[in-house]
Amino acid sequence: MVHYACMANVIEQLRNVAVSKLFTAPSMEKAWEKWHPLITNLIGSPPQADKIFDLGDHLREIMFSAYEKIDTPTLSETQSMKSRSGALWESLLAWYCNLCLIGTRSVVIKKSKSLVPSQFLDAITADYGTQQEDSEADVLTLTFPDGVDLTSFQTLEKLVDEHFKDFELGVISCKTPWNDFTVIPQHWSMVYNLAINNPDALEMKIGINDWDVTVLKKFFYAFATLPSQKPEIIKSTSLPVVRLKKLSGGNFWGLPSKKDIAKSMKEIFKKNFSSSIGDGIESNLKKELSKLKTDYSYFGI
Repeated sequence: MVHYACMANVIEQLRNVAVSKLFTAPSMEKAWEKWHPLITNLIGSPPQADKIFDLGDHLREIMFSAYEKIDTPTLSETQSMKSRSGALWESLLAWYCNLCLIGTRSVVIKKSKSLVPSQFLDAITADYGTQQEDSEADVLTLTFPDGVDLTSFQTLEKLVDEHFKDFELGVISCKTPWNDFTVIPQHWSMVYNLAINNPDALEMKIGINDWDVTVLKKFFYAFATLPSQKPEIIKSTSLPVVRLKKLSGGNFWGLPSKKDIAKSMKEIFKKNFSSSIGDGIESNLKKELSKLKTDYSYFGI
């Protein structure tokens, strides 16, 4: 687990480490060469708050800009591209969400045992007695408690120990295709809903080591897809769309919102981070933009 030098600023330190770690992956470093000029063009120079927020409508376009088309890919090339694209999609989402959340109490973290306090990983684990399984927790979100004196705690772990029930936790299942994977977030969302509302109906226990999601101030489960399929073929009556209608955290994609199908990624903040964003993402961003080249230089823009 990372040690934070100053607990008074632990939220932004955690964001810094979470985002900086994204850029250590060779695939992210290579993709950024293509993403950066497109992102710069979209957000303006100097960057504008509303255009940063609106990147949520363009994430699919940004994602695809990193790829060189292979006319007849081999099976191994196809599998490799799928693996890389999944990891890159998670990284792009974590980068975008954290950029929009600078200066707030919320941090978005690509799943990592070294970054996410173990209490939260334990809380989302399903215990079958003889086996344990965590959910499709590709990306996790933490909203820190409001009004807590962070300096009174020596470590992040001790803060979580003391104020676990005051945190808000979210899970975002991130997939590049849509059709192949929607049954997985549907399953886990139902499991968590039952754990919170009717635990006796479950054949497993959610949470291990005495940590579980039911005592958190808020918990949500969301789905985020590119999608890799042509969006125009996806209909409101399509089975994958129907499966995701009742996710507690919502169903999002890297395109503008389309009624009864999916919301733009930029809509995830109002739905799931309302306690943290004050007057809204754009209003908060305007207050923080002057620090993009200093305190927030790790975003690379």
